[in-house]
Amino acid sequence: MLLLPPCFYRDVTAEGIEDAFAAILDGVADDRLRATLYHIPQTSGVGVPAPVAARLRARYGAVVAGLKDSSADFKQFRAFRAAAPDLAITVGNEVDIARAVAQGGVGTICGLGNIVPHLIRAMLDIGAEPQMRAVQSVFADEPFTPALKAVLAARTGHAGWLRVRAPLRAASNGAALAAKLDSLLRPVAA
Repeated sequence: MLLLPPCFYRDVTAEGIEDAFAAILDGVADDRLRATLYHIPQTSGVGVPAPVAARLRARYGAVVAGLKDSSADFKQFRAFRAAAPDLAITVGNEVDIARAVAQGGVGTICGLGNIVPHLIRAMLDIGAEPQMRAVQSVFADEPFTPALKAVLAARTGHAGWLRVRAPLRAASNGAALAAKLDSLLRPVAA
């Protein structure tokens, strides 16, 4: 289970965030559960404090299996690693993959893996950070999910990829984005 912190109220305390997670985990009350805390404050408006992640791991053990850090702030990744070194931490920011793994992270859960899986692999193998930054720049001024889906629609010829849920709106520039990506990508040596 991927768990966002409670995000309706933005001015909550770390203890309140911990209480909200604990209420879910206690409500499920099943040792088979494997929860990954989701730190994406730029979207949810509320982050997962590193001490909260550490306390939940200590309290629930393997039930709190991991944390996905999508903050794109590598200092935050380091704070999670320092606070809870036995927590399986993944990053969402693709340019951080290689250094996160080098510093004890377990990998990535990321959007660009859908369209440049070979580059994600290269990030793990050789750290192809300049190419990854170039790919990210293609999406810098676009709503990411609709743009990513538009690229998938353009590459596969399946218009179904254009569907997004409100409040997102479908992007219509998939072919242009795909062409821009293709011009950036050259073979990455392993």
